[in-house]
Amino acid sequence: MSRAFDQGLVPLALRVVRGFSTCDGEGVVLGLRAASARSPKGFFRPFTGRARVEEGSAARGLAALLAGREADGHRDIAVVLELHGAGDLHWVAEAISWLASHGRRSIVRTDRALPRDAVEAARDAGATVQLRVASFDPQIQAALLGPGADTTTRLLLRAQHLRARSVRVGVLLAPLMPVVHRDEVLESLMRHICAADVGDVAFAVGGWS
Repeated sequence: MSRAFDQGLVPLALRVVRGFSTCDGEGVVLGLRAASARSPKGFFRPFTGRARVEEGSAARGLAALLAGREADGHRDIAVVLELHGAGDLHWVAEAISWLASHGRRSIVRTDRALPRDAVEAARDAGATVQLRVASFDPQIQAALLGPGADTTTRLLLRAQHLRARSVRVGVLLAPLMPVVHRDEVLESLMRHICAADVGDVAFAVGGWS
């Protein structure tokens, strides 16, 4: 372990954010355990520096968490990987591949463009990528999703790239906030989402904190 830290590698500390029910059974949302601040969606923001997680760390973390939930009587057929920041992009491909090899369907929820290895893993595994957008105003996007979030314009361009790579893609419009998301703002966002040929759109209401 000390050698890994010397090389700038850190273990991946996954945590269960919440469980949920689907039409086909149970699912679970997973995020990183350690962080300094909460995101607007209530998830902890992970370390976003240059450290990279150890190879195999995602597989070990997933195996431990899902085994623990199975011991408690849960059988999660869908796993949502909640990503925040550049640090998460280094382990998501491994996580997607591991979940597919163990019979789980993965949904990758992100506000950043995925690297090539993650896109290829999502395509091969039949995973869904859900892009979080909040506003076409870059300042509002950063305020609601965090300073590392990509702009909505870039994310919708990536949605077209993902579709061209045969990756299932959707958009999560969140967090919806009073005053910020007036009718005309939502109408403009939806027009651009439709123009990007994205038909799977979900919404989540946020709150002031």
